[in-house]
Amino acid sequence: MLLGTGKVCIRGENYFNRGYGREWEMEGCQLEFVHELIEGGKWKNDLLKHWFNVVDVDHITNIPLSLYDRKDRLFWNYSKFGIYTVKTGYVVAKEQSEMMNRRLASDPETSWEIRKHTVWKRLWSLNVKMKLKHFLWRCLQNGMATNKALYKRFGISNKICHCCGKETETIEHIFFFCPKAKVTWKLAPVRWEGFVALQGNLWRWWEAVTQSTKETQGADRIKLTVNLLWQIWKARNKLAFQSELVDAKVIIDKAQQEWIEYEAVYESDTRTNSNLEMERQVQQR
Repeated sequence: MLLGTGKVCIRGENYFNRGYGREWEMEGCQLEFVHELIEGGKWKNDLLKHWFNVVDVDHITNIPLSLYDRKDRLFWNYSKFGIYTVKTGYVVAKEQSEMMNRRLASDPETSWEIRKHTVWKRLWSLNVKMKLKHFLWRCLQNGMATNKALYKRFGISNKICHCCGKETETIEHIFFFCPKAKVTWKLAPVRWEGFVALQGNLWRWWEAVTQSTKETQGADRIKLTVNLLWQIWKARNKLAFQSELVDAKVIIDKAQQEWIEYEAVYESDTRTNSNLEMERQVQQR
């Protein structure tokens, strides 16, 4: 807004408080028009401070005043002639977005929150069974009942891995470092060899994996990976609770089979829904 004559009703237009979430009501105040707050081309600061709080005074005094007597008009501060254009609006929005991104990037805590949000968003948007999404979510939250977790939380169980009988059983050990897991990944059609250095931290490893979506067959490789992790965990449980050793080849075959079956069902449902939608549109014509 650019003020000229200031012949705008303060109360009727909610002139100064638009967007601040409250009405301007001052008991005993006789002010009616904006021009009563202006003198000699300047704001009457004493009067403003008497009737408005500090925040409102700051907003009011930042409203530009015209250098001569003219009608009040809307004024866009980000263009040469005070007129809004899509181009100037885009430039301002882009600058503000870049400023916000720089601020967030410089804040480690906020940056970490953004990374977490991205990981969860990518996880829940995966085209895999819901139980697999929930399983991986629990893994990333350190919510699985590994021997180390049970020992740490309840003081029960043995921390040593059921399979190798040598190392402490963590979720990372089960998935990557146990000899059985190493054989499984060696035989699997998807290996993620470029992320071996991250295997000591499942969160960092999975974050790197999900960033490969746009690579050749990236989405399919990620979906098969989730099924592999699920079958490795199931094989671990069979050994722990049924003393049944599952061969690495069987783990891989089951992971591939469940993935392919789910893909087939999903594609079939998608085609059915698409046909129904087309029929509905034809009937409405």
